[in-house]
Amino acid sequence: MTKSEQNQAFHDTIMTNSGIWMNVHDAKGVILEWNKAAENISGYLSEEVIGSTDIWQRLYPDPAYYISILKTVNDIVKKNEVIEGFVTRIWTKNNEYRYIQWSSRNFISSGQDTDKTLSIGVDITDSIHAEEKLKELNYALEENINRQIEELDRAKTQLIQEDKMVAIGQLAAGVAHEINNPLGFVLSNMDILNEYLTEFKTAFKAIESCVKKADFEKICDEFDDIKKAHKINYILNDLDDMMDETLDGLSRIRRIVKSLRSFAHKGAQDGFSSFDINESIEDTLIIASNETKFVTEVRTVLGKVPLITANVDRINQVILNLIINATHAIKDKGENYFGNLLIETYVEKPYVVLKITDDGIGIPEENMSHIFNPFFTTKPQGVGTGLGLHIVYDIVITQHSGKIDVESKVGEGTTFTIKLPIVQEIEE
Repeated sequence: MTKSEQNQAFHDTIMTNSGIWMNVHDAKGVILEWNKAAENISGYLSEEVIGSTDIWQRLYPDPAYYISILKTVNDIVKKNEVIEGFVTRIWTKNNEYRYIQWSSRNFISSGQDTDKTLSIGVDITDSIHAEEKLKELNYALEENINRQIEELDRAKTQLIQEDKMVAIGQLAAGVAHEINNPLGFVLSNMDILNEYLTEFKTAFKAIESCVKKADFEKICDEFDDIKKAHKINYILNDLDDMMDETLDGLSRIRRIVKSLRSFAHKGAQDGFSSFDINESIEDTLIIASNETKFVTEVRTVLGKVPLITANVDRINQVILNLIINATHAIKDKGENYFGNLLIETYVEKPYVVLKITDDGIGIPEENMSHIFNPFFTTKPQGVGTGLGLHIVYDIVITQHSGKIDVESKVGEGTTFTIKLPIVQEIEE
């Protein structure tokens, strides 16, 4: 067998047995060769396409798409570049689209001076469909993740609200007690005052009757008798003390109600706004006073700090949670222990700092890395939600881009240092 015959045999073997689409066409697009793989993929037999250019319109029935392919190919050819990795979508005889990745080479057969083009195509339809399916799955996964995030956000908001309601529920009895004490002696004083008024009315009627008799000496004697009989001097002296006590009680009630209204009004705000952290601390301490006053002495050192940009409702929750947490830590030291709670604020640019220090039982070192985990608690089952410090962390770190530092020593106490940016960079 001659060299030429060997080459032809090799050529025929490749064209027949290769699983890759191969076709040869001349400069005018006339198909010269069309291998078995091209038949299998396109559905067109070699005898249907060899010697003709009609196959191109069959493979690309959309004129606009066909013209765009020709333009791209011509641009590549003009630059004397090899077509490599060019993907087109063909319409097969079996009425389905297939995606082919092409590589093409121009060559001149021996003894001929006409350019021929060998095009090699790899059917990547399955890969394209897999990629499209993957995109669909990724999109569905992303949508699912977004839904899950929204649900988590809603759940987190609900947990924060529930935790706040638990905290307020714990304080409600104390607030009622705080209001009830001054209200009790105000009502008692009003009952006594009513009795005094009755005495005054009776006394003045007797005085009026006496005056009408127009006997001056007798009037003076009877007037003194009437005053003694109705304890007028005692009543006049007691009235001053009663009024002072009553006004003090009403003032205390007004302060408590004002703090409650202020807390509720601030809690109605969902977005970021200007916030006076010192005022919030004072209001929260009044609301929590029945929780703290039998457990600890509360001392405040509130510095001259600017208004900060914050979610007022959320920061109120942080202050309330930390005060209750500190009070419980002191209470856990024993019934006979009366503790100390120090609340400080100061500026450490670009932050306003809130520092709460208690001398309670402290936090064991092995628990320090867990205290902000949701549902972590060292309390007995049914006591507390285990969400208080987790909510503090989420509000300060996640929602306000702040910082939290905790220092604690078992048996000596704990200090929580909260740093809140003075100005928030709020995303539109």
